Amino acid sequence: MWKPGWTRFTDPVQLTAPGINGGMYSHGSALALADNETQVDQVLIPVYTTGTTGGAHFIRATWRATLSPRLLVSSSTKIITNDNPVGRRYTEPSFVQIESTVVAVVRAEQNGGGSPAIVARWNPYTATPAFTYQSFTGVLANSHHLLKTSDGQVLFTYGDKAQTNRPTVGMMISSPTANWVKGKVLPIYNSGHADQANPSSVEITPGTLLPDGDMCLFTIVLGSGCDTVRSGSARRMRTNATTS
Repeated sequence: MWKPGWTRFTDPVQLTAPGINGGMYSHGSALALADNETQVDQVLIPVYTTGTTGGAHFIRATWRATLSPRLLVSSSTKIITNDNPVGRRYTEPSFVQIESTVVAVVRAEQNGGGSPAIVARWNPYTATPAFTYQSFTGVLANSHHLLKTSDGQVLFTYGDKAQTNRPTVGMMISSPTANWVKGKVLPIYNSGHADQANPSSVEITPGTLLPDGDMCLFTIVLGSGCDTVRSGSARRMRTNATTS
């Protein structure tokens, strides 16, 4: 991983963490926290574990520019535990930071079927995080991605488990530290095949977002609709992306 001011990417290494035994898996990107007084070069790494005692976690580490290992792990914290309720599994945590709050979305499934995603929030600078949780009603999000935009919104893109073949869709969250409300959902891509989605996004200029889905690139222009680019051709979709 990398953040502005760092001289290089971290070397690829397999991490271990205190308090996490057995296999752990990652889907979301590591988050470089903003420096806060004595807490500098801190990194949160989202992971999840399986089984009834598993769930979604984050690993906390310190980036060290000249020492090995580059990421020195200090702790792990469980965000939410599986089997709460019985048969529920929590995987694929993804993070963004909004001022002094980390906002996470966690994929949820009930006995192998779709379940509303969980939105969790906490202050990453406290010694013992106090989590708040929200069940994102009506949003069965799989393999999702969070992008904080330059104006403080979040572009939330995901595979929609409520639809056949889980096509890639997205929505803007205008107040990500407040309660999330399902707004206008933008269709981004549908290959017609199962196991698609897994989107990622960047903001190329203020208000112009570049998500991808299933190896295709698209452009979303906030406030003026959605230009979808596929195989070199553009199609205009009359959808207002600013609604959330």
